Amino acid sequence: MDDKVMIPWARVATLLARAGRRQTWLAKQLNVSSNVVVNWKSRGVVPAGRATSVARAFGVTVEALMAAQLEAPKMSQAGVRLVQRLGELDRSGLLTKQTEGALMAFLDLVESVASGAQTKGRT
Repeated sequence: MDDKVMIPWARVATLLARAGRRQTWLAKQLNVSSNVVVNWKSRGVVPAGRATSVARAFGVTVEALMAAQLEAPKMSQAGVRLVQRLGELDRSGLLTKQTEGALMAFLDLVESVASGAQTKGRT
């Protein structure tokens, strides 16, 4: 892979959200400090040299990691607000694993109801 090609952070963030994982989990999986992952997020890209290890951590291929179809599906406004709130709680240190799990389950429920309502509106 060309070293000048970078992995957009949005794709990694999408995979983290889908897996219900935090940046600290990714750092542990890649055997790097949390500061390294924070820097990737701040820069908006992950070095291409990390593509194989990032893909392996999420159980996807490098091709899938680099593919445009990884972009997050449309999320309801309630889902967006919940994810933003989760980030705030995580940064403040107030988010426990139990609370995070419950909120992610709630997000799944919100999204399934929202997608069901959209489907009913099309028929």
